[in-house]
Amino acid sequence: MTTKAYAAQSPDQPLAPFDIERRNLGPKDVVVDILSRRQMLVSGAGFLPITFFAEAAMAQDTSSVSETNRAIVARAFANWSRGAGNVFMDLLAPDATWTIVGRSQVARTFPTREAFLSQVISPFGQRMARPLVPTVRSLVADGDQVVIHFDGEGVAHDGQPYRNSYAWFFRMRDGRVTEATAFFDSIAFDDLWSRVSPEPAK
Repeated sequence: MTTKAYAAQSPDQPLAPFDIERRNLGPKDVVVDILSRRQMLVSGAGFLPITFFAEAAMAQDTSSVSETNRAIVARAFANWSRGAGNVFMDLLAPDATWTIVGRSQVARTFPTREAFLSQVISPFGQRMARPLVPTVRSLVADGDQVVIHFDGEGVAHDGQPYRNSYAWFFRMRDGRVTEATAFFDSIAFDDLWSRVSPEPAK
């Protein structure tokens, strides 16, 4: 499509008629419809309608979701680090799946929050004299996906320190984790799991 316009084709030339060859709109283009004053009076419109295509609106929406999800996870870990709240109850949806990757004794996919808590988190806590405390090394979010890398340190009931590094990959919906995938040092974990027997809370 050819559009009539005016242009100065060099710094020392005046404005002159110029033809612009317009290409078809792409997915990252923005369309701006501007009504003339007469069109606004006829239509009764008091504004200039602006229609944004795909990427502009979607990028803004994704950025907002990313910031919200990152803040939710950051707040839960901040509470955990100072001994407040329960990071798993705070973050996980009841039907969230949790997958532990690798060859540790607990490596598998747990189909619900309750299954994961009862089979891993509760027995782990019963092996600890001083609970695991996280130190976050990085936290990134992209839309509904959040990745957190942190170190954890505590003391087992046999008096030995437990240290591990974790990377948790979350998929979130409506402020809750619906899918989680966890990576950690399985050697350190299995050593604790085999060496220390769980002691039910008194």
